[in-house]
Amino acid sequence: MSYTHNGECCAYCKALLFSEDDVVYCPVCGAPHHRECYSALGHCALEQFHGTDKEYSKVKELEKIQQEHEQNTASNPKISHGADAQSIQPDTTRCKICGAEYPFEQSHCPKCGAPNFVRVNGAVFDFYGGVPKETLIDDDITAEEIKKFVISNTQRYIPKFLKLSGGKKASWNWMAFLFPGCWMFSRKMYKGGVIFAVLQLISNLISLPFRLEIAYMGISANAASYAQVFQNFNDAFAEIKPLIIFSLFLSVLIDFAVRIVCGILGDYWYKKYTVASIRKIRAESLDAELNYRKKGGVSVFAFLICYLALSYLPAIIVTFI
Repeated sequence: MSYTHNGECCAYCKALLFSEDDVVYCPVCGAPHHRECYSALGHCALEQFHGTDKEYSKVKELEKIQQEHEQNTASNPKISHGADAQSIQPDTTRCKICGAEYPFEQSHCPKCGAPNFVRVNGAVFDFYGGVPKETLIDDDITAEEIKKFVISNTQRYIPKFLKLSGGKKASWNWMAFLFPGCWMFSRKMYKGGVIFAVLQLISNLISLPFRLEIAYMGISANAASYAQVFQNFNDAFAEIKPLIIFSLFLSVLIDFAVRIVCGILGDYWYKKYTVASIRKIRAESLDAELNYRKKGGVSVFAFLICYLALSYLPAIIVTFI
């Protein structure tokens, strides 16, 4: 697998860009994006930095200057081992995205999470999260193969997968908790995504009687403030039928249970999916590297489709009831 984009990441989803990716560039600053990421967003992911010192093109120019310094340091022993070395590699660096200053040794900005571009380009960034790439994550599957399949956020998932060896299942994944079905779809676990999305959809539908009752009561109509809305709701609550209140309670219970289960077991399920997919690709594919890219990684489009479906499908269903 070749890196024709010099190890760069998509400005939107942060996944590494490879030779077979369909890449487009911002016409203003030149930031690279997956075509589907750019289309989904509708504009450059770094648009807010256009015309500022943090614009992508200016950031790349700073990186080029830093690389030239590193090359000069490597070719000049007096610089690389002398007193001037501290001026080439400072104690702190400034994030090229949010502008925060932090220790140069850190691989990511603690404020916005952006990679320390200088260290990444200098091959210092650890995509394995501190795990040696030849480490066996599951039987005969190494961290290197996991990295090729997971692609995005590998520095988190590889150590997680290693900890989940030996029968351990519990972990915690905030994305899986906040967006259970959407997260599974984004990681291409479509069967699990359908199950959790349907459970969330059922939860939304169960709560519809309560939401419709509140809408019919006109609690927010003619209210001058949120305090007035709350007062109106408190006055009208006694008039709501117990069965409708129970439907709201059941809806919240189902939704919370779905989130907790997915948050705790999400990493375990993703590890099982990753391991099974790698073994299947090994056995059936003539071009494993290409299929790792196709079957693995992140699908922003699938995430958005699931999110929009969960957001608007209940309302569409109600209009036909």
